[in-house]
Amino acid sequence: MNIKQIKSGDILLVSSKGLIPKIIQKVQKCKYNHAGLLLTINKKTYVIEATEKGIVLTLLSHYTDNSDKYELLVLKPKVIPINDIIDIALSRLGTPYEFSNLVIHQLAKYIFGKWIGRKKKEASDKFICGEFVAWCWWKATNTSLFYNWYKIAPVDIYKSDKFTHHE
Repeated sequence: MNIKQIKSGDILLVSSKGLIPKIIQKVQKCKYNHAGLLLTINKKTYVIEATEKGIVLTLLSHYTDNSDKYELLVLKPKVIPINDIIDIALSRLGTPYEFSNLVIHQLAKYIFGKWIGRKKKEASDKFICGEFVAWCWWKATNTSLFYNWYKIAPVDIYKSDKFTHHE
């Protein structure tokens, strides 16, 4: 991955090791189990992401310096946001993580093919990683891109034709 080519708003997909990542990968049939938005502040690159701690900023080096634990893929948008995606993302720092979406709703979506989770109107007070990234892009583009952001997981972002893949 060429860090110099990364632009704020690019998406980072992560393939992690461990029990929960492996379950996510198996259920979604995708090697990427985590997603975040990339941003550069004062020449440092960060990932703004939904973790068990909520929406947080993590140095990209946390991932790049641990290549034995993580496989990374950068997605670059084909769509140009009309609103500042970084301001949108940063406005949600500290928002709680949505454990029930990860453990119940996403599993049901991929196992049974039916969404049993919250509706869009009630869903933006907590996030999992994929829906946070999708929500930011939906807000920034004001289009149908990720219109159902509250149902999105990393696999849905990976499969989107609105982004190009860069290893």
